[in-house]
Amino acid sequence: MNRYQKQIQLKEIGSRGQSLISNARVVVVGAGGLGSSVLQNLVAAGLGNISIIDDDTVAADNLHRQMIYNEDQIGSPKVNAAKKSLQKLNSTITIRPIEKRLNEKNANLLLRKHDVIVDCSDNITTRHVINELSVELQIPFVYAAIHGFEGQVSVFNYKGGPTYCDLFPQDANNSISNCDDSGVLGTIPSIMGSLQATETLKIILQNEHVLSGKLMIYDLLKNTNRTYIIRKSKNVLKTKKYTKQLKPNIMEISSTELAERLFLNQELQIIDIRDENSVPVLTEIETACIPFHQIESAANSLSSDVPIILICQNGNKSKAASQLLNKINPDLKIYSLTGGVKTIVNEEVKELA
Repeated sequence: MNRYQKQIQLKEIGSRGQSLISNARVVVVGAGGLGSSVLQNLVAAGLGNISIIDDDTVAADNLHRQMIYNEDQIGSPKVNAAKKSLQKLNSTITIRPIEKRLNEKNANLLLRKHDVIVDCSDNITTRHVINELSVELQIPFVYAAIHGFEGQVSVFNYKGGPTYCDLFPQDANNSISNCDDSGVLGTIPSIMGSLQATETLKIILQNEHVLSGKLMIYDLLKNTNRTYIIRKSKNVLKTKKYTKQLKPNIMEISSTELAERLFLNQELQIIDIRDENSVPVLTEIETACIPFHQIESAANSLSSDVPIILICQNGNKSKAASQLLNKINPDLKIYSLTGGVKTIVNEEVKELA
């Protein structure tokens, strides 16, 4: 019996669809938790040509969520270990391991000649690199991100649809990065990676229900999901190489200026967008805790009459949150704390507050 018979029986796939899958070329950026799930699902589905880009090695603390690897592979390059495991699952697939970190210099060479780019990088800077090449090369970009018990997924640059920058504009210094490594339940990347693989197959099959122009957010702890519409921005700047988002002004505030405002008893909405258990803990000033992954859903509860101060670990993610909130509600007066919580001199703030 044909190993793909069960999916061929689906009217949305059939023999023609299976042929499309077998002849497709997909590049997966990142072979961690999301990437492991994506790769296993695509290889099992019979996707014919897969490139894997990652410069990391297998570590013991990967194994609880990166089930493509085993204890014997600890210390091995992930791309080579993944290829070895995947070939045992399906020896008919062509797998190209690329032991490199994707960056602006090598992205064009590594991403071109593929039908779909799947982002499993867990890195905001890398996502912007992928987005720019996705636009330039006109290759759909399947996105997912995870945080704790939550995950989100979308498809960008599909048939002229919204791009990653329409949802997350790139900051002026091109330095947005994750504030901290955060915890995650091992089942979450497996689920979100499966959804990415499904969207990848839908793109290849030219299915009408591709998740373009929508962001789906899943909370696996509370068993809820939400869908947000992503609209294409009109503020697009054409450059020689790429199409880039015009970036809104990011207003920043220093720890000294924050202390002065507190001394003057100015009314402020100070929001700590780090995880609830992050350190150092701010005890000298009163803050509301709204983790970054919840900031979008909290946007409508924020007052446009009172300045908002966003605080993260090093000042980068608060810039991203500032841009996101400005996009949702341009009337909000939002400031990002320059340098993040690490720059706050607690004695100075305590003295002035």
